[in-house]
Amino acid sequence: MGKIKQKQTEEKPKGQHITGTLGILNLRADITQSDERIEAEGGGRLIGIFERLAVALCLITAQTSALAVIVAIKGLARYPDIKAGHLTAEKFIVGTFVSLLWAAGCVLIAVNLR
Repeated sequence: MGKIKQKQTEEKPKGQHITGTLGILNLRADITQSDERIEAEGGGRLIGIFERLAVALCLITAQTSALAVIVAIKGLARYPDIKAGHLTAEKFIVGTFVSLLWAAGCVLIAVNLR
């Protein structure tokens, strides 16, 4: 006789979908809740976009001291992940520098094209 196999399905956690537009960009973040913490898929992308916009605005308006505030806020927000081992410090530092350099490069190009 044949055996009956039962499919085990896992229910996906219910979440929220946040969508919006920023100029010509369509943005989307999927927020799900797990047992440990609330995670937002795509949330890091949104934060990154706003971080680079803030850096660009600081550079355009010559508010270089505000750059230290942006980096400090990002460091404080990511500290629990780094301490818990979810994110390595090296990855965080490299990602931050790449993000800052990308924003600075875009500002440099935009200023020189005027």
